[in-house]
Amino acid sequence: MHYRAVLSETQIQIINRALDLFSRLLIGQVEHLDDIYIWRQVKTKQFDMDKFRKLCFEIKQLVFGFSQGESFGIHGPKTPEDAQIAWDIQQVFRHRLSWDRVGNPPSRDWKTMNGVNFDNPLKSSTEPLCTIRKVLENDKGCASILEELCDAAEKILKHETYKSSFTHLSNKLEKAKKFLEEHKEEMVNCITDEVSKGKNVV
Repeated sequence: MHYRAVLSETQIQIINRALDLFSRLLIGQVEHLDDIYIWRQVKTKQFDMDKFRKLCFEIKQLVFGFSQGESFGIHGPKTPEDAQIAWDIQQVFRHRLSWDRVGNPPSRDWKTMNGVNFDNPLKSSTEPLCTIRKVLENDKGCASILEELCDAAEKILKHETYKSSFTHLSNKLEKAKKFLEEHKEEMVNCITDEVSKGKNVV
């Protein structure tokens, strides 16, 4: 089964933070628990950060038997599949957000787009890479128009109020045509992006 969800940029950022920490914990990077404190999202009393990190290292040794700085790695033979899936999702999300923030240019400007977030996601798990695109401002309007087009077409096929239905259909076709003309560039960019990833968009 597959699902579609509409998320805000802030929601995607939070999901990515969770995915990053989840994948790191699964590969044994327990020391990254301090990321929660670094994000400044948790209201806590002041505490000894050095002591906290020492406790994280003790947990790392106890659970995984790893020395400091050691982990399974994201591509290791013992890396849990869930960690790799989380990493793949994170790559796809950060890639899309980064390109959208700079206007989604047709090619990469290495002077201003030199971070790893702009790199194409590399699949590490057995799951196919997920897909994400920026929602067009009038996506809901387009969907509504298509629904009305289907309704009108159904009436014509059933020979119900033929003339009025045909006129109604013509009006909806004009609206759909206008929408496509206004958003042609955005839609082409979306399709081009999918094709560049080797996706079948038809």
